[in-house]
Amino acid sequence: MSRLGLVLKAEMIFGLLVVVRHRAVRLAGLLALAILALGVADRAEGGGFATAQALIMAGGIVTAVAASRPLAPGATVWAARRVAAGWWLVPAGRLAGVLALVLPILAVSTPALGLHAPAGPPVALAAAVFAAALGALVLALSPVVGASAAATLGFLAAFLGGVPPSTVADMLAPWSVFQKAAVVLWNVLPLPWRVTRWLGGSPGHGVVLLAWIVLGGGAAALALARTHRLDAVPPVEGR
Repeated sequence: MSRLGLVLKAEMIFGLLVVVRHRAVRLAGLLALAILALGVADRAEGGGFATAQALIMAGGIVTAVAASRPLAPGATVWAARRVAAGWWLVPAGRLAGVLALVLPILAVSTPALGLHAPAGPPVALAAAVFAAALGALVLALSPVVGASAAATLGFLAAFLGGVPPSTVADMLAPWSVFQKAAVVLWNVLPLPWRVTRWLGGSPGHGVVLLAWIVLGGGAAALALARTHRLDAVPPVEGR
């Protein structure tokens, strides 16, 4: 294996270990399990619970909490700055570590929810792309706003983001200032409603999610560089 491959593998394992040892990730996993169990039970009873949405939401919740840990301020950022490799390698490796936890959950949950071929694989693929896009965004936010804030924002995005922009506009119609800002965010961010539209036959939403993976990785690298410069500024005497 090449040196680049070894470093990427090391960062992936590092990211996975940071994630699996954290209590918040385990709690998010329990919540995701409850959502998936609700989907399975509803399917067995012939209810109307959207199983694809259950899979997307569960994967997004676990990803949002897990992705806040690999670049959390502290030891993980300190270690990231000491990797002698390309600027993209640390975010890519650590995001891969997060996905190494999330993708098996999606793979096992897809048939459990009754999403068999030919419908199951496209749903699982779309859910995986969404998880990677949301994970990249949370990964980029974590060094800047902190792990807890990044996890909270990602959790809200996964939990509430299934609502389409038109519904958001209607809900916030009495507050026009907030309405405009919310609709813009809903149309820009990687949210679950995009996955639903993608699966409904609009491939452009899939392209947006793929773009967010690249943008999130680049933003994470910039956040690492920014926090490194801030830490390098010497203290001013008298403060």
